[in-house]
Amino acid sequence: MKSCSLDYMHMVSKENYSCSLNSFSLVEFIVSFSDFVQLLNGIIQGSVIGPIMFIIFINELVDLLASFGIIVKFFADNAKLYTNIVDTVDGVALQDALNALCSWADTWQLPISIDKCYVLNMGKRNTNTPITLTVCGKTLPSVTVCKDLGITVTENLSPSLLINNTVTKAHQRANAIHRCFHSRNVDLLVHAYITYVRPLVE
Repeated sequence: MKSCSLDYMHMVSKENYSCSLNSFSLVEFIVSFSDFVQLLNGIIQGSVIGPIMFIIFINELVDLLASFGIIVKFFADNAKLYTNIVDTVDGVALQDALNALCSWADTWQLPISIDKCYVLNMGKRNTNTPITLTVCGKTLPSVTVCKDLGITVTENLSPSLLINNTVTKAHQRANAIHRCFHSRNVDLLVHAYITYVRPLVE
C-alpha cells in the first residue's frame, strides 16, 4: 500500500486540490484505488516535498521566539530555546516565549512532547538563581545532565561523562563481538571491530 503522490492527486482532482487547506489523498493497492479523502491537516507522509513543507511550516517559530529575545535552534522537529538569565526579567521573557510557543502549537495542532522537555542551567550564576518554567501549564523539571541529539551535555559542559558513556558502550559492543564470534580469525575480528565498535568512538 502506498499513498498517492501529489502530482497524481493534482492530475485527478485538479479543481479540488490546493496546497494547504483543501488537500485530498487516496490509497493505491495493486490495481485498486480508494475514494479520495480530505486531509484535515498535516503533510502526506513520504512525499518528496514533505521535509521542505515542514521547514516552511515551522520556520515562523524562529521569528516568533526571537521577538522575546530568545535564541532558538531547530533540528528537524527538535527545538532548543536558550537565553542568558541575569535577573527575573530574563526569566519572565523566557516564560513568555514558552507561552507563545504553546499558543502557536495549539493554533497549528502540533502537540508538544512535554515529557521530553526540561531545563538545564549552565554557569554558576544561573544555578544559584533557580527559575521555574512551565510549558502548557506543566512545570518543567530542572536537570543537571541531558542528552541532545545523542550527545550528553552537563551543566558545567564537561565532556567527561560523554567520554565515559562512549567508552563503556564501545567496551560492551567489543565484548559482545568476542562472545558471539566463534572464529578467532584476526581479519574477521578486526573487520567486525571496524564496522561495529569504531563508529562509536569516532
